[in-house]
Amino acid sequence: MQWQDRPPERFFDHLKSLGLTVTPHAFADHHPYKASDLVFNQCDALLLTEKDAVKCAAFADEKFWVLRVDALIDPALTAQLTAKDCHSWTQTA
Repeated sequence: MQWQDRPPERFFDHLKSLGLTVTPHAFADHHPYKASDLVFNQCDALLLTEKDAVKCAAFADEKFWVLRVDALIDPALTAQLTAKDCHSWTQTA
């Protein structure tokens, strides 16, 4: 199974791999968050993806934390992409 097939589970698995005890609450992709969606009893912290944190900025408080994820690109892919003609990547009108 590709990671793209299960993004919420991948996020929760990553949190657990960091040694955190989590109670997963998954929402659909592109969910229009409102403050009432993220009220959980006995919650010490809410860990969000950067994408979801942007959507929650208007009502986030001190319990909201963002897990930053950085991508590591294989050097071979970088070399392949930089070797290509950049003009082939643009569309013409």
